[in-house]
This record gives sequence, C-alpha cells and structure tokens, in this order.
Amino acid sequence: MNRNRVSARALASGAVLIAACSGSTASVDTRATVPSPATTATVVEAPTAPGPIRFPTGADDVVLLVTVDGGSDQPDPRFTPPILAVTGAGEVVRRAPPEAAAAGQFLATVWTQTITPTGIERLLAAARDDGLFADRSYDADIEIADQATTTVRVVTDDGSWTHRAYALGAESGDVSPERRALRDAVERFLRLEQSAGPGELGPLEFYLPAEYLFQAAPVDEAGERPVVVWSEFATVALADAATCQRLPELEVGEVFETAAAGSLIEDDGTLYDVVAVQAWPGSSC
Repeated sequence: MNRNRVSARALASGAVLIAACSGSTASVDTRATVPSPATTATVVEAPTAPGPIRFPTGADDVVLLVTVDGGSDQPDPRFTPPILAVTGAGEVVRRAPPEAAAAGQFLATVWTQTITPTGIERLLAAARDDGLFADRSYDADIEIADQATTTVRVVTDDGSWTHRAYALGAESGDVSPERRALRDAVERFLRLEQSAGPGELGPLEFYLPAEYLFQAAPVDEAGERPVVVWSEFATVALADAATCQRLPELEVGEVFETAAAGSLIEDDGTLYDVVAVQAWPGSSC
C-alpha cells in the first residue's frame, strides 16, 4: 500500500496538516506557536559555597523533574507530560502551557531545547538554596478533593530527593514555610530562561520522541467522536494494550501525531479509546 507518511519530524519542521473532518474521519490542526526564548533575562548566579554541584550526565539521567498530575483531569500520571524535565546530558523537555498548545491535537504539545552544564548547575543551585537537597514534609489541611499533586525530583552525584505536595497553591489559611518554598521553587524553574541564565538555553523546538507510551480500552460505539485506523506497522495490537505499552515512533508516530483530539482508534474491527503520550527521558509504563 502506498502511504504518504506525515511524520512528527515533518510537523515539527513547520509542515501543517489540515484534514477535513467528515463522518468518521479525524481532523486536526497541528499548528502551534513555539515562542522564542526571552531576549533579556536576569542572571541567577550560582552560589559560590559550598562549591560546584556534580550531577549524572547520561542521556536518561533526569537531574531535575517537575510534574503536576493526578486529580480529576489527569488520573494517570504515566500519560501526563512533565512540566519540566532536565537531563544531565543537556536536554530539556517541557509541556507547553495551555495558552501556547496546539488546539485539537490527540497528544499534548511538548517542547524541547538544550541546556548547558552551567545552566543545569544554576538550576540545581537554586534547588539547593530552596532547601530541596533534604527531605521535607508538605502536610497541610486541604479541604478540596481531586486536586493535582506537584512533584519535584532533584538528582545530584550526592543523592536524590523527591518532594510531593498535594494541591500546592490551593491552601487555605496559613501556608507552611516548606510548602511556600516548594511553590517558589516550582515558579522559579518555570522561568527557565531567567533561572538558567542568558545564553545557557538553545531554541525551543517541538519534541520528537523516539517512542510513545499508550494504553487502550474497547468501546461499543463512536457516537460523534472521530475514528482513525491503527497503524499497520504496530507490533502490538490494541487488543493487547489493556496495560501500558511502549512502541517506537516509526511504528505508531503517524497515528498519534495526526489524530484529532478525542479520536477513537479502530483495530481489527474494534473501536478503542486510547490514551497516549510522548515518551520522555526517564519515563516508563
């Protein structure tokens, strides 16, 4: 069969796919704006004491990870891209904020850029200054149900520390110094251009994953939802994807990158509701 493959790479390089939505055919406008890095930035100097921070430098060594997941909107954190993931090899993976994400896509919009070793050390130094190189408690009286959990994980050659706070920023009444410090740290990490320092980051690009994570559940009817066909190259049938699976971009990238939001996927005569995400460094089923 002659397939005109539209890869994630073509999408990221600026090609636009606009398919008309008719009947059971999915359509998606894959256009999204990748903002240019800030032209001005405030330098955040790394502290001079107690000395340089050493960290793992492998491509899969995530030295700083910030996630916000769970709650009623994102019940399964495995399929939620990170707010920020920084590897020791100098790769940054960032989930685009809602106002900058492409509308109507099956997958979340995810960006990537490079970061220098100096930029990484500045981020880790900021984490150290915020007290994140130690175990802390983030207990609070939260009376709101189904809120997300914020997780910050920091890794150096001297150890790793994971900080989790439920409903961070949604507290009522007095806020503990620990929760306030964690909230300030997350906000600082999200101002990445300022925190890493000018010249320490490469340009933002769309993230092109080598693999995808996905999971499928059969449904009886499509209703008004668009339907796309499962990849003929996939080595895992959706009937075998009741639990999380991982497949290369070459096998499933076209389906996931071109489907419209809310699409069902048909495989061997059965409709499936599929949740999928780009695999980022350190992610797993």
